[in-house]
Amino acid sequence: LFNSSTPSSNPSSIQVVNTCSALTQLSHSVKLIVPNTGQNFSLKKFYGIDKSPKLIKLKYFNKFPIGISYYLFSFLSIAYAIFDKTELYITRNIFNLILLNILKKKVIIEIHHDFHNEGRIVKFFCKYTNVFDNKNIVKIVAITNAVKKYLVKNFKIDATKIEVISSASSLKFKFSNLKKKNFYNIGY
Repeated sequence: LFNSSTPSSNPSSIQVVNTCSALTQLSHSVKLIVPNTGQNFSLKKFYGIDKSPKLIKLKYFNKFPIGISYYLFSFLSIAYAIFDKTELYITRNIFNLILLNILKKKVIIEIHHDFHNEGRIVKFFCKYTNVFDNKNIVKIVAITNAVKKYLVKNFKIDATKIEVISSASSLKFKFSNLKKKNFYNIGY
């Protein structure tokens, strides 16, 4: 369940599609549910991957879901996945995690940052309930050790329940217009 443009060259989209592709290569049936944004190319062609998840674009969301659309996208994407008999959910969306916990669904949650930019509903649940203390959470993935420390400190999560997996995106660029030299100063 991914609430961002796909396919697109956004690093988050590249990372999510590569994750889905890797799961598909392990012979799992993978469906990627996204808003109806992004370009109109096949995932295989756009990303150059061998095995592609089934891309499901929810047609009611023609732009990035923010505000009330953010919550509606969460409800509808989960409803679609339940209707499709999904057994394991993977998301970066804390509101999705809250809903999936309530529905007692197996979930892997991927955390990239602290929750200061989350909406009021998510902040409320994070403050007054322990959203990460749920037996249906299969794995908590943090993209850095700093995020893991934040989760352990602020949510009292057992550090052994958190896996640190960096969020690298594979981009294939040719730097043919650069002169050959041993050292470059690169800004990102």
